[in-house]
Amino acid sequence: MLRYSLLTAGLLLGASAFAAPAGDLPPDALACEG
Repeated sequence: MLRYSLLTAGLLLGASAFAAPAGDLPPDALACEG
């Protein structure tokens, strides 16, 4: 369970770091993908 939580947190951080420089995607885009 802890491993799954860490994996989820890592994916969220990775998605944020990937979307930040793009700037073109609205916040809803990441929410839909997740």
